[in-house]
Amino acid sequence: MTDRRLIHLNQDLRQVMSKYPDLQVHYVNDWPYKISGRIEIFDTKKVKWGEFLIMIPVPPNYPNQLPEVYEISGIIPRIADRHMYPKGQACLTARPNEILIGQRGIRMIEFLDEYVVPFFANQIYFQSENKWANGEYSHGSYSIVEFFCQLFTTDKLDVLLRCLIIAIERMELPLNGKCLCGENKFLYGKCHWKAIEHASLIKRSQLMEYYSIINYYRLNPGMKPIDVDTEDDFEGKGST
Repeated sequence: MTDRRLIHLNQDLRQVMSKYPDLQVHYVNDWPYKISGRIEIFDTKKVKWGEFLIMIPVPPNYPNQLPEVYEISGIIPRIADRHMYPKGQACLTARPNEILIGQRGIRMIEFLDEYVVPFFANQIYFQSENKWANGEYSHGSYSIVEFFCQLFTTDKLDVLLRCLIIAIERMELPLNGKCLCGENKFLYGKCHWKAIEHASLIKRSQLMEYYSIINYYRLNPGMKPIDVDTEDDFEGKGST
């Protein structure tokens, strides 16, 4: 980590400590390497719902890498249905979104506000209601399909594939021409252009892998999402 990045990180961590006083930054030779401590969950009326002990290693590529979050209080079961990996990491979002977040960068205070706190608030809601407050991604590879359905605002897999081809090939289409999605008569600039530009931030090799996954489900309609619990394959959100 360069000196400039370290300065920005320490500034960011001071904001974290100010807003979340029960969290502590741990240093080795003046380098922050993890955050740990208690995080409390309140509702909009400032009523406390619960609390969790967490640990967040500072990623080596900060701020261009989504940090991992470990729930170390042992409250949440380490199962896919609760969006937890076997070793206690929280699965915060689908893998493509992790990549895109890393591309634009994310500050630690933003990460806590927008991902960590909502994730644990949703866990408390699930404990009470046995359902997620605002939906979840499926387990396994089908979360890839769901993510791109959201990104391209369609549930038609053939449309997803056409949009991904444009992103994979880095095609420069005229904004005032008809969108190649084939779903409507909108001009490209007012249809899928922004979403495709966003998807193009992902490496071509990774997009090709996602294309294969979506095409698999297109060729096998009705195939249920595979429920897995390995760290390599499991995807979920539980917080959005």
